[in-house]
Amino acid sequence: MSRIRQVYLWLLGLNLFVVLFAAASALLLPSPRGWPDWMPAAWWLSAAVLSAGVLVYRRQLMSRGDVTERRVAALSLAALPMVWGLFAVLAFWAGYGATGTGLALAALVLAALGFALQPGE
Repeated sequence: MSRIRQVYLWLLGLNLFVVLFAAASALLLPSPRGWPDWMPAAWWLSAAVLSAGVLVYRRQLMSRGDVTERRVAALSLAALPMVWGLFAVLAFWAGYGATGTGLALAALVLAALGFALQPGE
């Protein structure tokens, strides 16, 4: 396995810790009451906008010729599962189980896709 894929897996592990810490923290807080019906759509949209920002940043780094910046661009894909995972935690905490499940599945798919897209140096 290439070194960059090892670092990517390490970053995914760190992201998993952050998401699990957020989930454990949410268990200690009372669940909110009376959230508006548009909140699940706002979470999906927010995750998509943040992901688009990461992808734009990645594209800018990939266009440069420096090897280090290209490696950082490859590893920037590790941020996507954390973004979607944190929104999944928020959705579960707020009582939107179906939305939380969808966001969590998106996070898992993005983690696998990010791993597959890592260069195999």
